[in-house]
Amino acid sequence: NRWRLDFRNYETKITSAIKEKQLKKKNGESLPVTDNQGLSTLVGCLEGGGSCEDVMEDYGSIHNRFHLRLGMMGCDNKTEAWNLNRGDPTGVLWTLESSMRDPAFYRLHKAIDNIVNTYKKHLEEYSLDK
Repeated sequence: NRWRLDFRNYETKITSAIKEKQLKKKNGESLPVTDNQGLSTLVGCLEGGGSCEDVMEDYGSIHNRFHLRLGMMGCDNKTEAWNLNRGDPTGVLWTLESSMRDPAFYRLHKAIDNIVNTYKKHLEEYSLDK
């Protein structure tokens, strides 16, 4: 399944960035994920916000992107799915009210939790000096 491969691709890039302790920007600079704001930076990228505009293409918005993709699965065509101007978005995972009824919601969120837990495992131990 192409969407599953896409998800795994994003997940692999994010996990590699966690191990390298930085997200790579398009301009070659790095965005550290080791300082006091590291978790906020990482979660901002997973959610599609924060200071991650420069890294969105490679790491960003995996949570929102796959909510939308899963929501589009019930649409007859992609044009219908993306036509939000009509005010009737389709797909169970498209809306908050219905997304919790679908097991895919929990699988997606568990995958996001796993990425965050991978990040936490790569943190240094706390010391009394800090």
